[in-house]
Amino acid sequence: MRNKIYTITKNEAQNIIDDCTNKNIFIAELFGKEIGELEDFFSNISKKFKFPDLFNKYRNMDAYLDWIRDLGWFIHKDNYLGFALFIYDYEAFMCNDYKRKEQIIRSFADTILPYWEEAVIRCTNNGNGIPRPFNLYLIDYCD
Repeated sequence: MRNKIYTITKNEAQNIIDDCTNKNIFIAELFGKEIGELEDFFSNISKKFKFPDLFNKYRNMDAYLDWIRDLGWFIHKDNYLGFALFIYDYEAFMCNDYKRKEQIIRSFADTILPYWEEAVIRCTNNGNGIPRPFNLYLIDYCD
């Protein structure tokens, strides 16, 4: 398994969503035009992934990274086999804070995706965590 960041078109997104649905992969869709700043991102991502209310008390990058690498409430409740995050209109995403935009994407590349690919084995469930696909799809305006 190789978790990755993909740049795709809207047409490709629909095919991937259909495939994810068939494989019981949790699908979260964010819309770049609605997310201009980091706080907007935290609000949207926490709703899509149904972060526990505790996240709102400690709403920062470290808390976000902890929760996005946990997701136990999804795995146990609905038995999702993996995760797919789609960001539509990627160019507009976090357009008010490009530095944070880069930080978010880098956190996926360096921390989140590798965690779900390998580190979950030793860090979750007393060393019995199960690797899961978690892919990020960036969708541009044009097809």
